[in-house]
Amino acid sequence: MLNGVNINYTVILLVTGSVLLAAIYHTILYAHRRGRLLALYSIYLWSTFSYCLFRVIVLGDRPAVYRYLNPDEILQMISFIMYIRFAAFAMDLESGRDRYALLFARLTPYVILIYLLLNTVLENMDEGYVYMISKIAARAYLLVLGLLLLLIVLRKRKSGFYKYLGAGAISMIVFGIISSVINIIRPETFLFGAISWLMFGFFTDVIFFSAAIGYRIRQEYDERERSLQAVILKDIELKEKELEKIKAIYETREHERSRIAQDLHDDIGATLSSIHVYSSVASRVLLSDQEKLLSALQQIKESSYQVMENMSDII
Repeated sequence: MLNGVNINYTVILLVTGSVLLAAIYHTILYAHRRGRLLALYSIYLWSTFSYCLFRVIVLGDRPAVYRYLNPDEILQMISFIMYIRFAAFAMDLESGRDRYALLFARLTPYVILIYLLLNTVLENMDEGYVYMISKIAARAYLLVLGLLLLLIVLRKRKSGFYKYLGAGAISMIVFGIISSVINIIRPETFLFGAISWLMFGFFTDVIFFSAAIGYRIRQEYDERERSLQAVILKDIELKEKELEKIKAIYETREHERSRIAQDLHDDIGATLSSIHVYSSVASRVLLSDQEKLLSALQQIKESSYQVMENMSDII
């Protein structure tokens, strides 16, 4: 208490509200974008919110003692399972290089389930010492797994996405260790109890993981933009090539037109000129020289036929 205010309850209440807002936002985001990454993160946020809400109820108006089940431990472990599932998927673990991390991640739900069953039995048998050992062992297992995933994240830190994941994992591990230490020694001597430090871990973890999701969405947007730009540039390139083909066809046609005009000028023009000359000769020798007249008419006939042939070829 500080001036009559329960600090731990205030911290839990604030973190619960923050996690709820993040869960609602990312669930809506998933509804629009889909994708397994957003789905797993939304599930993790809702499981964390469930745990935080339970802590609000327990530390708030109606604290209760549960004889057969420990909802606090169950909800906390479910949240950790969802955390591991999200982190394992987000880090793109490789079956060869990261086989141990993959194995730990796949075994974690079964390990935690066995622990919860053992925890419930021991708690109801009042085996305090054994109960505490099992609790420490479960958290040690989660710590080892968290450190293993952290090492993989640090190995992939080239991307901003993995840097945010690493920062979230580090914050969760650090605050989790502080919470466990305070829980083992005398919690009443600290202003912020073990539960508050655990909440700090959830809060910073959600901030960094949400930043990682935002970074990944931005990456996907940039990749789509680059792909669209590549498609546009390819389309422009194809259009330029098409224009070059059209230009080449046009230039070929213009060249052909020039050739035809030249043929008309050189060949047919010359032939018509010769017809004109032979016609003049024929008109002069029409009555005086029949032999020259026939020769001129023959030349006119041949020239006319040649003009006809050339015109057929040109057409």
